[in-house]
Amino acid sequence: MNMRIFLFILLIGSVAVKAQTINDNECFEHFEVQKIPKAIKHEIKVTYKHRFVMVNPDKNFQETDVKGGRKLKERRLVFWSNCDGVFILVYEHGGFGYHKHVITFKKEDGSYVIKKNISVGDAKTLNEVRKALNENDRLRLDDF
Repeated sequence: MNMRIFLFILLIGSVAVKAQTINDNECFEHFEVQKIPKAIKHEIKVTYKHRFVMVNPDKNFQETDVKGGRKLKERRLVFWSNCDGVFILVYEHGGFGYHKHVITFKKEDGSYVIKKNISVGDAKTLNEVRKALNENDRLRLDDF
């Protein structure tokens, strides 16, 4: 297994993200929100300027806009992967107009940056998502 250690400190205002190991050849699906690398979580926070919270695939989430009972998170992880230098995050977004997001990140100048944020319909596996990403960019979603 080819392991690369990327040592960087990303300074944005007073926020610093510590370096961590991200293996560019992990071409398999991961199913734990807690294991998404901090550098990726930080890029989402900086880019979209609001709290980005999702639950693991086995947890309940707010699938529709119908509210009731306890408040649930509006996003649920489908999976994440880091394959061939592209980090892929796939999640369900509930509330009004349920849909699936795929966000891709690529390393530029030592930091991960968001390259695409699209919907890929009903893709559920890494192979389905990669195929959809290669075929088109039919819908860009920046509303997450």
